[in-house]
Amino acid sequence: MGGCKKEEVMARTTDIVISERRDLVMKRLVSGKHTRDIIAEIRDRYGVSRQTVEKDITIIYKEIREYTNRNIDDVLTIHIQRYEHVYERCLEMYNYSDALKALAAIEKLLRMHQDTPLIAVQQNTLALDGMTTPQIIEAIKALRNEKNESND
Repeated sequence: MGGCKKEEVMARTTDIVISERRDLVMKRLVSGKHTRDIIAEIRDRYGVSRQTVEKDITIIYKEIREYTNRNIDDVLTIHIQRYEHVYERCLEMYNYSDALKALAAIEKLLRMHQDTPLIAVQQNTLALDGMTTPQIIEAIKALRNEKNESND
């Protein structure tokens, strides 16, 4: 029985060391340290292989991504709820114009619509939003000239 307890304690120690190692990896990643420097430091400090450190880095990146996505989702939920409240209040006051603006804001948060129409011409992209007709015509002429020059 004494052997079983020793194995359990060693397993816990290993988990603690892994946790400490990954915490250090996270600190270094968040502080902006280069991956090769993190690998060298962790290998020297903990005596683990490069593959182990790369695995730790991958796991930490995944955790950071999940944390960020969860926080973005939380903020998004709060903002949507606030706009829904504004929408309901506007309807109660028969203020349909602002009610529609609240709905549009929710749709924008959910990215239900593309805000800027784009025209792609080969390698160049021309955004039409906010441009006057003469500006658009000039831009199209310039793109045609570039195309003609490249064909010659």
